[in-house]
Amino acid sequence: MIKQLVLAASCCVAAAVSGLPAPAIATRIGKGANEDLPTYCARVGTDDTVREYTPDLRDRTLRAYETFRGGGDASRENPSELDAHLKVDANYRCMDGKVMLCSIGANLPCVKINMARNIPQITKYCLENPGADDGRDLALAITGHDTGHSFQCRHGRAVVTGTTWALDKRGFAKKIWYVLPD
Repeated sequence: MIKQLVLAASCCVAAAVSGLPAPAIATRIGKGANEDLPTYCARVGTDDTVREYTPDLRDRTLRAYETFRGGGDASRENPSELDAHLKVDANYRCMDGKVMLCSIGANLPCVKINMARNIPQITKYCLENPGADDGRDLALAITGHDTGHSFQCRHGRAVVTGTTWALDKRGFAKKIWYVLPD
């Protein structure tokens, strides 16, 4: 087993040095098929992969919702309907050994926030829409919900006017990610 890991690791180092894509050694390091997310997060610490809901997280997710949404006992709902709702709504990742939860909603991006100040589609929009130079920030439909800056068009150019999200140390919107309770 140790020989296999050494060979796999040396293969990845060789690939990294050569500039070729590394083979999938992550399957050895990643989440095991029978490993639940809380155990995985405790083991790896931090993993920015955003994961979908699984029914084993239902009770903890409902407790979190009661805390940050301010009430309602969703546990009385039909379990299959509840799971279907949570499958659409709940997203998870690992940070500092804890499971983090983000609930998708209107304009709530459960992804890393794009902090680029020069975004080609916004620049193109400003060039192609001279009437957009009206002093108002551009709509999220133009900038994208995951953009970390607000923009205005000025003289056909996209100009940053502020920030839209405070970020955690991993680059996700701080106010929409919560630690999943034990």
